[in-house]
Amino acid sequence: MTNLVNHIKSINEKSKKEMDANPGLWIGTIVEDPKHWKEYGITTPAQFDRYQDECCLYEVVSMHTSKSYARSLGISAMTDEELYKTLDFYSKAYDEFDE
Repeated sequence: MTNLVNHIKSINEKSKKEMDANPGLWIGTIVEDPKHWKEYGITTPAQFDRYQDECCLYEVVSMHTSKSYARSLGISAMTDEELYKTLDFYSKAYDEFDE
């Protein structure tokens, strides 16, 4: 769990530096309490990163379609390869849509 906490602290530190460099930018800090993450079944940096990527894909898809459609993708059952390919696909598709 120490690795997880250090990983999250590192992300929070990078976010703070980014905010300091860009006045007016706001980035939320991530909970650093390992008990919080253990409730989600997350105890390693890899599990945390996977969880963040799953949340990202869900939000990207639900923002441009619907939450029910995003849930229908079965994101948590995807392999890492499927997750990253799907995230890449939807990110590019919606970048073009927004232009």
